[in-house]
Amino acid sequence: MSGARDSSAILWDLGTGGQTRSMRGHRGHVTSAAWAGPNIFLTGAQDGIVRVWDVRGSGTVATVQAHVSQGGAGAVGDIVATSGAEAGFDGTLAVTSGADGRVQTLEAR
Repeated sequence: MSGARDSSAILWDLGTGGQTRSMRGHRGHVTSAAWAGPNIFLTGAQDGIVRVWDVRGSGTVATVQAHVSQGGAGAVGDIVATSGAEAGFDGTLAVTSGADGRVQTLEAR
């Protein structure tokens, strides 16, 4: 999975090296991406939004305005997703950083 400048998230077949699917939803370049489970991945973009995608479906399953405020949006610079078990949660935790100077912790529940 990768992000593109045309605002799409692209799934790749590592065996053939070919693109299997392109999904759109962001405004602006996709600036970060991370796997969050066997079928789930996250993307962040210039729009300051983190999107949650399920590869079994056709689009976004959740949208979080992680780096959007009244002053505008700060591009999502990085996303790290991890199992929440280490922190005592029953799900996935994601930590994002943005050009707005904030770090956000997102919890799946």
